[in-house]
Amino acid sequence: MSRALQQLRVIQRIFFTTGLTGDELELRNKSNQELGAYYFNNISPIPNTWAKLYNMIFIANSAIEELSKGSGLTPRMKSQLLGESKFVRAFSYFYLVNLYGSVPLTTTTDYKVNRLLGRSDPSFVYQQIIEDLKSAVLFLNENYVGKDGITITAERIRPNKWTALALLARTYLYVKNYDGAIEQASAVINHKALYELVDLNSVFVKNNREAIWQLQPVSSGPFTKNTREGQLLKLLSIPYDFYPVYLTESLLKSFEDRDVRRTNWVGKIIDNTTVPATEYNYANKYKIGREDLPVNEYSTVFRLGELYLIRAEANIYLNNISEGISDLNVIRKRATDLNALIADQLPQLSSTLTKGEALRVVEEERRHELFTEWGHRWFDLKRTGRIDAVLSSKPGWQSTDQLFPIPNGEILGANPNMKGAQNPGYSN
Repeated sequence: MSRALQQLRVIQRIFFTTGLTGDELELRNKSNQELGAYYFNNISPIPNTWAKLYNMIFIANSAIEELSKGSGLTPRMKSQLLGESKFVRAFSYFYLVNLYGSVPLTTTTDYKVNRLLGRSDPSFVYQQIIEDLKSAVLFLNENYVGKDGITITAERIRPNKWTALALLARTYLYVKNYDGAIEQASAVINHKALYELVDLNSVFVKNNREAIWQLQPVSSGPFTKNTREGQLLKLLSIPYDFYPVYLTESLLKSFEDRDVRRTNWVGKIIDNTTVPATEYNYANKYKIGREDLPVNEYSTVFRLGELYLIRAEANIYLNNISEGISDLNVIRKRATDLNALIADQLPQLSSTLTKGEALRVVEEERRHELFTEWGHRWFDLKRTGRIDAVLSSKPGWQSTDQLFPIPNGEILGANPNMKGAQNPGYSN
């Protein structure tokens, strides 16, 4: 299963592409064809993420099939690998269905079956995701394990039971099973032996206690041995010699004055070659970019902060407003300077907010807590039906842009059940 886990690193640019398609990242050079396609929501129907996710699914399907036949592994190792395989398949489908909508649903390596699959309604895809995650919870170790799949380790780079529960909580939120979201999020939040919130500048440090699952950087060359997020988002010099993106003005202005996420997670660089000088603000969650420094950060896929936000939103939808506000205030407490005078701290939210008011606060708290992380903002705007209202002023925006195009190879290939199945707004 290690091959599939390695493949996950290949799709890490989801935070980058969805940041450009949404309202998180500004593109400095608008003539950059590769990045401009995302910024102007004019994406070409080429394989990219689609192919990489389906490659991971094929590896997972193969592992599930072969592990059930194998006899050379210990029961504990077989259990861990089966759990990882089910989790990776669920994770891959979660991103496929949220990026592309209806997608072919395969749970086999049989090419005779797969070559004739059409697109499945998202409800069926989510059903498979949930089924896989429930199974993964039963197979995966409660602790983090090393290369042998058995030895307990401090490294949080292989999925465990709590990782599967975290994705299950997120999935339940997306399908509006709010009771399920609360139950699974609470299970992780309450597991104090492994998890607790840490200070803002430790959230993305490797193996910190907020991390539920991280990806370990594997490149060893100069400027590439740390996280992909740091390499792509941290601005080091003017003129730029790498991807020229920075945070949008709308995101920066949305922070409250005393929110220290703004000061801790946003960096600034000044371009003195212009008159007047130009200020660029960038995502500084990961403190190491292309500097040739020892690895101290891991790409964080799941973390405890998100689970508090999931539980808060689910409770508010169920009209448990005070419980939801309580979880939001846990996140806001970390986002304030507790050494400052009370009047200078980020205020706690009132439990008397209406349901509508509380849900808008959830949107803003998710925006400020999870910006530039694994497509959260893009998916949030879509699942809450807010995407057109938020992006209507973006140049060239059309409502159909909220789904990425199906690759031409799928639409124009030999599969009769995929012909003409392109997403609206795109030509083959």
